[in-house]
Amino acid sequence: MLKERFKVVVAQEPAATATGNGNSVDRLGFGKVTFVVTVGAFTFTTSNYTSFEMEESDDNSTFSAVDAASIKGTFPKVQKTITASEVAKVEYLGKKRYVRCPQTKNGTNTAIVCVHAILGDPEVAPVE
Repeated sequence: MLKERFKVVVAQEPAATATGNGNSVDRLGFGKVTFVVTVGAFTFTTSNYTSFEMEESDDNSTFSAVDAASIKGTFPKVQKTITASEVAKVEYLGKKRYVRCPQTKNGTNTAIVCVHAILGDPEVAPVE
């Protein structure tokens, strides 16, 4: 079954006011991780936006920005009116054990945003 080949974890809790690093994702036992960013309907502008990035770490303590060559896909910098939820998928291609998806909100932004990490290519399956 497909569900036995991947694991989903919350990287950013669904919230209207979240800004910050979110939860780190431990890749131990998995070869791949893809972040799925969901942004709810909201009117964004050039000064009222939300943006994302990806950071990596060997020790889950010191994080640094992921090099563009280690990212497949593009995180949205949402600066437009969204009339229905939008979803973006961004894959981490690097080899560090820990990754996270920090989010920055600017202005009076109250859009509901949620980030999930899908861990795939498990060393051992089925995944619990």
